[in-house]
Amino acid sequence: MRHPTSTEHPTPLRGGDEGELLKQILLLELFEVLTHHQGELWFLSAGLESNEGSRMADMPALDWYAAAGGANDPSLWQSFPLWELQRPFLMRGEFLSTTALALRAVETWHEKGIAGRVALADTDPGKIRSLEPYLFGSRPVNTECDTESWPFRFYQMWGDPTQSLRDMAYGGIVRGPGVALLQMPELMTYAGSWLSLIETLMLRKIWVIVTLPSAWSSRRELLRKSSYHRLREGVESLRYPALSYRVKGRGLSWKPHATYEVWVLSPDHLFETFAQRAKKAIHQMFVQGLERPEQKGKVQGIHVERLFEHRSKSQVFDSLFPVPVAQEAQVLQGQERDLPEVVRLWELLMDEHAAFDHHFRRRSLSGLHLRQSLLVQLSQPEHLLLVVRCGFRIVGFLTAQVLRAPLFHTSRIGQIVDVFLLPEWRSQKVGEELVKLAVEWFHSMELTQIDLNVAIDNQVGRGFWAKHGFKPYLHVVSRFVQE
Repeated sequence: MRHPTSTEHPTPLRGGDEGELLKQILLLELFEVLTHHQGELWFLSAGLESNEGSRMADMPALDWYAAAGGANDPSLWQSFPLWELQRPFLMRGEFLSTTALALRAVETWHEKGIAGRVALADTDPGKIRSLEPYLFGSRPVNTECDTESWPFRFYQMWGDPTQSLRDMAYGGIVRGPGVALLQMPELMTYAGSWLSLIETLMLRKIWVIVTLPSAWSSRRELLRKSSYHRLREGVESLRYPALSYRVKGRGLSWKPHATYEVWVLSPDHLFETFAQRAKKAIHQMFVQGLERPEQKGKVQGIHVERLFEHRSKSQVFDSLFPVPVAQEAQVLQGQERDLPEVVRLWELLMDEHAAFDHHFRRRSLSGLHLRQSLLVQLSQPEHLLLVVRCGFRIVGFLTAQVLRAPLFHTSRIGQIVDVFLLPEWRSQKVGEELVKLAVEWFHSMELTQIDLNVAIDNQVGRGFWAKHGFKPYLHVVSRFVQE
């Protein structure tokens, strides 16, 4: 076996055992799946690896490097995505942490036409600073991260990592495609904040990799074990396709009989593609590379389990589009480029209502405020904008949202906010298709009640909604204050 040599450069290394290898294989295979198309791709990391302790790699990683160096068939090792990224560091006796490895991978994305986005969150600023060699590469340390000359944009956040990333995702700064690496702390008594982050990331179409420390597998540590069960039950309740990988490994950092566990949760249709790639890569590394025996097609000591096999309801809803409707028109999910036309249609809707009730008279700047509001809503997972497009023109739209009612038995209520079609597009069942899709969306959000507001004097609207099963249960009354 090749012996490591010392290095003068501080490195956030702690691992190098087979659990770390498994985690890195899964991450890089997921990167390979998601970087097939040009565009923007996020990498998020919450709870960075500790850079304390030995910088020397553990035995399995060095065994792998020694075997690779003396292999009769070098092409076997060159086919590993992580081989080229780890090789320069393994030659110095070091083994990159998964976050550092991911940063090296992100820097190569620009060659594929991928605009990389990186967000690191941890309570310890020192952990983020320790990653500077991998963030800056050969660039000067004082170079601004967000200049156009950089191949990726970088955000660093100190404090509660779950709160920081959840705020970025819910606010629309982060949106898919992307990958979030969530590394659970060994001392964790409350899983709720992590589950809330996972749910928000999945709604944003960000793949989530959850890594569980081997200490959690000890039956004697009941507190940690209960946290594990709460976390697992919460992940399963989200009903997104997910795989659990468990490896009983060898390494200097492992406790006796400990099991390292990684979960991968998918928000989109690429789940099966990733699962097949990961299966092949794990077999190649552990069977051909580390010479683990196989038993009936399974790698000894590695257990793969599906936490939830079916596509989530939100995935099913997204797969519906585009929906063809009358006269070569189709319904699509609204985008930022659609907003000027949607605002114009909303102004026509208000003008129609104002003709029979002056409550609906709009202000001169109402369109500007509405556009700003819709722009924010596009980034919110609990808002929906549907547009009816015919050629290059939008002829109708629907907006909907989820309301919170914490004081009532039904605490989450769906609301259809506005529906409008140009007059020539009415009576062609296009409105019915919009309402049907809105109901599908509410169903995907697991809502049981839908509300909407109808003007008292809008006889046509009242008849339309009554035909679709909506009945009044609340009358809003109004009066003006006289001087």
